[in-house]
Amino acid sequence: MAGLTEHGLTVKRLHEVISDSKARAQVIFQDLVPPGDIVDTSDSTTIGRLIGLKSPAIADLWEAVQQVYLAFDPNSATGVALDNLVAIGGISRFPDSSTVADVIVTGNSGITIPIGSVARSSTTSQLYETTEDILLTPESCHGVGIGITSIVPNQEYTVFYRHTSEGAYLPIRYTTGPTPNTSEIVEGLIEDIEDNHSAIKGYEVEGKLYIEGEAEFQLLEFFTSGNMQIEKVLAVGRVVAQETGGFEQPADTINTIATPVFGWDAITNPLPAVVGRSRETDSELRNRFRETKFQRATNIIESLYSALYGITGVNSIAIYENDTDLTDENGLPPHSFHVIIDGGLETEVARAIWLNRPTGILSVGSTSIDILDAFGYVRTIRFSRPEEIEIYVRMTLTRFATYPPNGDDSIKQAVSEYVDTLVIGQDLVFSRLYTPINTVTGHQVDSLEVSLDGDNWFSSNIIANLNQRIILPITNISIT
Repeated sequence: MAGLTEHGLTVKRLHEVISDSKARAQVIFQDLVPPGDIVDTSDSTTIGRLIGLKSPAIADLWEAVQQVYLAFDPNSATGVALDNLVAIGGISRFPDSSTVADVIVTGNSGITIPIGSVARSSTTSQLYETTEDILLTPESCHGVGIGITSIVPNQEYTVFYRHTSEGAYLPIRYTTGPTPNTSEIVEGLIEDIEDNHSAIKGYEVEGKLYIEGEAEFQLLEFFTSGNMQIEKVLAVGRVVAQETGGFEQPADTINTIATPVFGWDAITNPLPAVVGRSRETDSELRNRFRETKFQRATNIIESLYSALYGITGVNSIAIYENDTDLTDENGLPPHSFHVIIDGGLETEVARAIWLNRPTGILSVGSTSIDILDAFGYVRTIRFSRPEEIEIYVRMTLTRFATYPPNGDDSIKQAVSEYVDTLVIGQDLVFSRLYTPINTVTGHQVDSLEVSLDGDNWFSSNIIANLNQRIILPITNISIT
């Protein structure tokens, strides 16, 4: 029976609508024919033609009912209907977005780089705008450039620094000899940094001492003794491409100032930019909706997964926790958690972790990012990027007459895309490689092997550690 029942919606197709209409017409018009005769509703009759005329419209109405019904199912809804459904779960469709990069800007101490100031990439020629005013101040910066203002024999020269608003200032000291000069003082301070201060690094540029944090985008505070002066500041900022869409922007390639600002000397992106994107498709939105289903969860780890998956550019996440009093088998310290995440801006990842982390529990990882909390205090958040394990695949095929001309390329694409679906810590099961290979017809697989280096080949699974992600570039696939 067609219609909405406890088992769901059943609709009538066009042939069913025509069949039902003809049966109904035979009943209605039966009194117009002699007893014992059957009303002729064949397609060539007037009644049959009228039925053929109105039936497609009725079938269209059934399809419209079905579309309305499916609009309440996130697995079937499309367009605006899908947008409305996922909004219930607290997410929205990603629109067209631009490539974004965290940058280090260098300039005179005390100046401000206004919002909307433009820099250019030396490799892609893309233009990037600053997303907010960037204040170059030694009280909250990544590094400083220090000039020597007076040269005095047998005098101490000192630079003080600390993590922003955290702990006591640490001194970097050098005492001059009887006949000092600028180079001697700068070199002496650099030597003290190398010997005693592993969290920072020092170097000389045009007679000035530059000091900056070893960790990317680490925030520090500086001041000096009276015989030196902070003249340059390395501040942390963010830029966004003027054009939307996805394009790669490698590290240290946003490096040309396009909007001159007095006192602004340089800009660079120490890390690759987070690639922009086209508008999120229905399929992509459905997948993200499934993975962010814990948006309103009270479980901390599930909420953290959801928050991280909501960051633009994130591809894969693994979170490990140790709630015991002992170091666990993964090497996690007691009462700690470890986020391993592929994609997303470092600062956005760090902020998402901070806002969703368990209270009083230590975050660990190889990447350390400083952020400001709601009260203005610096919080150091740690997480890791996955180690990419690049593999190789080779196979030998017997090709039949039905094998398509582009069969080799299609197989390479299918296998590479399959491996790309593996998440952090997921092993490559060797036998499952046959599934993407067999999406192309007209062949048989005579041999199939994998390798970690392109020299040693085997036919078994490839095991990934908890912080590793297996990748397979198309160029690493050979078919004979």
